[in-house]
Amino acid sequence: MGADMSLTIVMLAGLVQYIMLLTLYEVMYNKSLMLPVTEINRINKFLIQRYKKTVVTSIILTLTLSMILYLIGPSIIYSFGGTQTSVFVLHYSCIANSIMSIFIVNGQFILLSGKSKQLAILVVAAAVVNAAIGFKFAPMGFENAVFGYLSAAIMLTGISTAYLLKKRNNMVSLLFARFS
Repeated sequence: MGADMSLTIVMLAGLVQYIMLLTLYEVMYNKSLMLPVTEINRINKFLIQRYKKTVVTSIILTLTLSMILYLIGPSIIYSFGGTQTSVFVLHYSCIANSIMSIFIVNGQFILLSGKSKQLAILVVAAAVVNAAIGFKFAPMGFENAVFGYLSAAIMLTGISTAYLLKKRNNMVSLLFARFS
């Protein structure tokens, strides 16, 4: 029950991110038509600013939702006959889903730059980490499998953020390279 409640964090954050990035491709396309090639860095700065704005908005939104769920989640769980185990899962899955929302932003920008293969490899590796850690901790109590999800979320977000920070100066080049 706790993991299901915490999914509202990812769903709402994903919806807000989608709305924020909905017109990104069209705006970049229009800017690229109006700017000479020598000023391509302006598009790159725009992309970096949009990335930062989306990440900051996601962090604020997910922290707010997590705090709300931390406060009212246990009473909702208990009113439906849930146990302390469900509250335990809720708390850790709120943290994991807050971290995962940052990965969603990163994933959208990685896809925008045309690097879907790297993203797919990263997600498969995270699934393996999730399963391995989950199976390791599950014998100590099934609720401990949430640590696999938390570890995978941290891994996904950390690696995808490092990748984007490494590629941030040539994000536009990666994007326009797809069309050549």
